[in-house]
Amino acid sequence: MIVSFYGADRVGAVALEALRTGDATAVVLTPVTQTLGSWATDTMQILLATSLLAGVLAFHNGINRYFHSLGGAGVLPRRLSRTNRRGAPYAAGLLQSVLALLLTVPFALSGADPVLTLLTWGGGVSVLALMLLYLLTSLSVIVFFRRTGLDRRRWNTLIAPLVSIALLLGATSLALYNFTTLISASPAVALVLELTVVGVFAGGVVLGRLRPSGPPDDAVDGVPGDPADVPASA
Repeated sequence: MIVSFYGADRVGAVALEALRTGDATAVVLTPVTQTLGSWATDTMQILLATSLLAGVLAFHNGINRYFHSLGGAGVLPRRLSRTNRRGAPYAAGLLQSVLALLLTVPFALSGADPVLTLLTWGGGVSVLALMLLYLLTSLSVIVFFRRTGLDRRRWNTLIAPLVSIALLLGATSLALYNFTTLISASPAVALVLELTVVGVFAGGVVLGRLRPSGPPDDAVDGVPGDPADVPASA
């Protein structure tokens, strides 16, 4: 619809001009305003804001669960596995809130556009991190079943994971090749963000190596190995 509004011969130039002036949203909002009226543009902006809020909450809750699980496994401090009376991982949630605040404040103080910097850069890093996570998951399927022999179905434990790895490698290569476009930033910023993913991965490997073996000696709320957490029926 956007191409039809501007015309196939002009839409490229319009998009480049919007990027040059730093008003990329005008490419979408201007046709809507001129075609349907300002009420439609206002509605789109409200939907955009609420969808961003929903997305941020989803990531926040997901990261909380990662912190909670890593705390319970002993990779991170075990206090992160604490839950409140409703079973919510409040300790992990507090840590995630503090980290989000520390990450947001520098962008706010510098007056940077939150959509064109923090949101866009964070989205690019998330894409690379998730691709790496999916790759490791597919690889772990092969390694786990080769070691344990619990499932000998070749499609489930070898062929499908290999297909997944091949597709993910292709997608990751495309993301890396076009990363500056993906995050709308300079090659220097792109390199720093890419190295951030590598650094976090390396840190995770180190923490995993330092993880204590066996069940924990002390008991905290929600930590596996606490006899109080085992149901009576068990």
